[in-house]
Amino acid sequence: MMESSYEQNGIRYILIGDYYYPDLLLDPDEETEAINEMTKQMAERLGVNEKLKARDPMQWVGLMNNLKSCARELINEV
Repeated sequence: MMESSYEQNGIRYILIGDYYYPDLLLDPDEETEAINEMTKQMAERLGVNEKLKARDPMQWVGLMNNLKSCARELINEV
């Protein structure tokens, strides 16, 4: 009986039909880390910082939620 997955050179391959294909999905911990890092980078580039957080907390929360949602969509789209 053939195994449904194997790992080689740090890449996991899964069996689909008769062929093995690389599994490009992130595990949940990696996904969370990638989303957080992307959110942080987008916030820095857009100037969503601690000054805004102190001046207008509601706007800051809204912007951070939007950035996190965008990051999640980008990570899951790949």
